[in-house]
Amino acid sequence: MEKYLQLITSAQSFLFPLPMVHRIITRVPAKPLPLVPEYIRGVIHFEGQLWVVLDLDVILGEPGGTGQGELVLVKQDGFHLAFMVRRTVDIVGVSPEKREKRGIPGLPESCVAFVTVIGGTLYYCLDLAEFIKEFSVK
Repeated sequence: MEKYLQLITSAQSFLFPLPMVHRIITRVPAKPLPLVPEYIRGVIHFEGQLWVVLDLDVILGEPGGTGQGELVLVKQDGFHLAFMVRRTVDIVGVSPEKREKRGIPGLPESCVAFVTVIGGTLYYCLDLAEFIKEFSVK
């Protein structure tokens, strides 16, 4: 059974495939970048790499995450992404029969690998490769 990191933003609950999660750190201020979409909060320097800080709430049309929280550092296809989250919850396994294909308003359907319910909460599992394809050209 594949393992996933459960995390919560201000607006939604997500799953990230565990093998892609590099580290979870306390949120640190990002250095802003000029002329980028609002959902790109800037970059941080961590372990000799630049990580692009992304706010999923803004992508979904919600007020941006502010204040304290965590950054989930994810490596995918040579990209180093830091997702702003309110908190991480747990590591869980999700069996194939518990997965349903459904989108989330605000994200292209290809960006959601599946949805599932855990403890009464709906979780969206991001397809990070598709997410990068969709959002690296905007």
